[in-house]
Amino acid sequence: SGRCSDGRLMIDFIECKQKLENALFLVGEIGGNDYNFAAFGGKSMEELYNLVPEVVQTIMYVVKEVINAGAKQIIVPGNFPVGCMTIYLAEFKTNDSEMYDELNCLKCWNDFATFHNDQLQAAIKDLQKENDDVAIIYADYFNALTSILQEACLLGFDEDVLLKACCGIGENEYNF
Repeated sequence: SGRCSDGRLMIDFIECKQKLENALFLVGEIGGNDYNFAAFGGKSMEELYNLVPEVVQTIMYVVKEVINAGAKQIIVPGNFPVGCMTIYLAEFKTNDSEMYDELNCLKCWNDFATFHNDQLQAAIKDLQKENDDVAIIYADYFNALTSILQEACLLGFDEDVLLKACCGIGENEYNF
């Protein structure tokens, strides 16, 4: 750099702050493994629902840390419709047709994802009020994927493989 220094100078900190203010941060996929571990570890739905406040609190903690570092534009994604995920469909398969929605996804798991997303959006709204100079954007992964599944044919997808894993081991109808 042509300068003599054994560390960072004030100009370095100013430049870093400017970069953070202009960057777009994606704070995502926090809590998914907590939910998966509990779900596949045999925890009840009630126990899973009880995890949600702690997971949302952790997500908000991370968002606050990013804001404190200087971020001004942050995307916080919600949960996918996990009841449509092959791992959940294979693990929690049932012959009770009432457990499935019109997309053949497991209702109880999508209800859980919706609960998480509602709690997350409320927390984002509260944090946004405290940080009116920061754009905190909720990314609605749930409805984005649901829309794709609903319009699969129009989008060129083969409906017969929508809920199948692309590269699974093929030991069940979901190729998972």
